[in-house]
Amino acid sequence: MGFKYALVFADGEDAGEAEYAYQLRPGDEIHLDDSRRARVTAVIPIERAAEFVEDATYGLLEIEPLP
Repeated sequence: MGFKYALVFADGEDAGEAEYAYQLRPGDEIHLDDSRRARVTAVIPIERAAEFVEDATYGLLEIEPLP
């Protein structure tokens, strides 16, 4: 079981969801499903009761694309 995140670009564009085996922090580099790379610019925790939501989302990652 990992940490599920909603992904959003800094301009507000939705970038989908992803699950990672560890908690991410600003500055971490991630790989998106389509082989693009991105850097985490902010982590916004989302509090949801896991007992009511299957596969609860841990947080929202604001990301910026990398060249």
